[in-house]
Amino acid sequence: MISDHITGIRNGRTVEVVSLIYNIIEVVVSLTAGFATGSSALVSWGVDSIVEANSAAFMSGACVARNWAKVNASYASAKRSP
Repeated sequence: MISDHITGIRNGRTVEVVSLIYNIIEVVVSLTAGFATGSSALVSWGVDSIVEANSAAFMSGACVARNWAKVNASYASAKRSP
């Protein structure tokens, strides 16, 4: 059961990392195109992508923290069991 939970957290982290990479690319492309063409819509899209990238980075960090907490708890309980 714990291994299923850890696997789920790892899968979630993978999705968040992919989302983060995509959002960073989206920020660069939309801001570059927006400033080059003077399009406020593209610049706004890029700023929105910065917010989404921050969210993905936060969630990825949260998945890592939960994974470590679960692994440490599992290890501690296994160590106490005879």
